[in-house]
Amino acid sequence: MKVYRMKGIVVMLICFLLVASACSKDNSSDQDNAAAAKGLGPYGKFDSVVDLSIGRNNGTLADSRLPEGETFTNNLYVKHLLDKLNVKISYAFETQTDEAYQQKINLAITSRDLPDAFFVNELQLHQLVDANLIQDLTDIYDNTASPLLKEMYDSYDGRALNRATIDGKLYGLPGTNYGGQQTMMWIRQDWLDKLGLKIPRTLDELEKVAKAFIEQDPDGNGEADTLGLTGSTRLGGDWNGGMDFNPIFGVYKSFPRQWIKDKDGNIVYGGTQPETKAALGKLRDLYASGIIDKQFATREETEEVVASGKAGIISGPWWYGYWPLPDSIKLNPKAEWTPFTGITDSEGTINIFDQDPSSDEFLVVKKGYKYPDAVINVFNVFYDSVMFADPEAKDYYRGKNVQVWLSWPVGMVVGNNDTVFNEHTNLKTCWDAQDESKCSESTKPMYESMLKEKTNPKQDQNAWGEKKSRYEASALITDKSFKVTRNEFFGKTKTMIDKMEILNKLQDETFLNIVLGRQSLDSFDDFAKEWNKIGGAQILKEINESKNAK
Repeated sequence: MKVYRMKGIVVMLICFLLVASACSKDNSSDQDNAAAAKGLGPYGKFDSVVDLSIGRNNGTLADSRLPEGETFTNNLYVKHLLDKLNVKISYAFETQTDEAYQQKINLAITSRDLPDAFFVNELQLHQLVDANLIQDLTDIYDNTASPLLKEMYDSYDGRALNRATIDGKLYGLPGTNYGGQQTMMWIRQDWLDKLGLKIPRTLDELEKVAKAFIEQDPDGNGEADTLGLTGSTRLGGDWNGGMDFNPIFGVYKSFPRQWIKDKDGNIVYGGTQPETKAALGKLRDLYASGIIDKQFATREETEEVVASGKAGIISGPWWYGYWPLPDSIKLNPKAEWTPFTGITDSEGTINIFDQDPSSDEFLVVKKGYKYPDAVINVFNVFYDSVMFADPEAKDYYRGKNVQVWLSWPVGMVVGNNDTVFNEHTNLKTCWDAQDESKCSESTKPMYESMLKEKTNPKQDQNAWGEKKSRYEASALITDKSFKVTRNEFFGKTKTMIDKMEILNKLQDETFLNIVLGRQSLDSFDDFAKEWNKIGGAQILKEINESKNAK
């Protein structure tokens, strides 16, 4: 997730001007918005050409890989929008880096010289709403969003659109993060086979297997150089990451970086709860006994032990077959990695937390722009194309490796929450039948990679990774043993913006020192008190106020 921070005089200036804008609110623009609310409906074509200026960060033209002679305003996608909708695209500004985009958009906000449609983060979204500078899209979305686009957002059960909903009104289209990115585990199957062991399912079993990997020379080189468990100094609590100890935290029902409900229904911070102290105690013991890699805290790149063939057990999501595991296969083609769901608690449950459904990117429309339905319809057409639902556009640039997300004017990722598992299901159907015609457009390349892997095993690392990630690992993400604890708050409060970096540093240092034995386990209690004192308690108050306001 992108994190944006605006400090000092820039923030003060923007806030001052936004407040001034709100005080001079023009109610006539509300009437214009209401009149345009119904719009033309999905895919409605205007009678005459409508101009739509966009502000976005689309990288360099070289990054887009558009054919020579084409530009961001002169390509098949832009022409398709003009032909299909009578919408002519121009760019109020284009930038090549996110930092440059933030400078441009902040200047546009302070000067109130905004593009017709543009992309913002969540903090900017709220500032713009407070200043009455962007349109309420509630009715426009209901009347204009395509069935496919609505299906995508509906798959999140309202959690994605809620991120752009303020006081009951929808003010933007949010980018989304696909589901199924929870931390699982990967293990050296060839080592298990050599030592006559099975995949561990409990923490005790995991400890025994890790001990065997350390002591019984599973790589057969006669040296004591293999590892049991390893991870990064972040330890855990992040989603869509890996090389962490989330599976062990999960055994204790600990969620160290999440805003969760306690047993009494109160929103609390997982990092200060007794369950997290218990999990740190176990990690401390595993480190002291050598089950956890003694060098994990000093390694520059945690993944180096995978590439070197020394790691036997790691944590990571389904996509670890793409990276970093292929580096291990490159070094030793005999290495065999198997994904598994993880380790269970005493009740047979694998406890995980959900991820942020929003990517912290929102497409918004300037207040007073006369054709907000044009923006929604441009997004409709864009998404039909990338989902191969538009027979006219789905073959544009086929085989030319054009970067779709950069080349379309509104290239923001919105996908079905179940995209990963749905693609696995389709791939399995066509692969088991050995019939490529049963594959969807998105799974055909995966099928072809698996054919390549079947014909020449481990000769193409990408093909090997496709099989491991798409066919094997993604099959596990809906396993019934997973129990999801919902994060009660994703966004940012005022104190979060000011204090969260300091609070995270305090947590990271304290937790790591406890695991390494540099601080006592009871120092966790002092950490929890300090965390609340220097901003944590205020953040929890703001979160509860925000939840109550909705």
